[in-house]
Amino acid sequence: MNRVIRTLPLLFFLVAAPLSAQMSAEFEKTREAMQRQKDEVIAADMKLTDEEGKAFWPLYREYQAAMRKLQDRYFRLLAEYAKERENETFTDRKAKALLDEYMAIEEETLSLKRTYLERFKRLFPTKKVMRYFQLENRIAAGFHYQATQMIPLAK
Repeated sequence: MNRVIRTLPLLFFLVAAPLSAQMSAEFEKTREAMQRQKDEVIAADMKLTDEEGKAFWPLYREYQAAMRKLQDRYFRLLAEYAKERENETFTDRKAKALLDEYMAIEEETLSLKRTYLERFKRLFPTKKVMRYFQLENRIAAGFHYQATQMIPLAK
């Protein structure tokens, strides 16, 4: 899991920088590497049987794809905030718009988690589902901690 978190500084540098085609390609490469590392952590810690793996991995990939769309919105939000700060055009009105978008992302994330929690529970014992969501939360907590350390406070 630490490998996933160590990649975050590069990912946030790529988000905060202007996203030219080259930067976008680097961003995607970095994100794909982080996803592979996350997949390894999940695989190692879930201890799935072959039968469980056949049911788990397709649903897991579907969930990750859905979460990626919300992550894309979050990254765009960070990039917009960075641009506003850099250009010194950050206003209360812009802060409200960014906060509204942030809350919308959070609400949609929670809704998506609830949906997939139910779908995972239909396939696996509740304790195994809990283990999976604990792993997701640990990884997300590391990500959010790193993000909060790297993003300057609004002024």
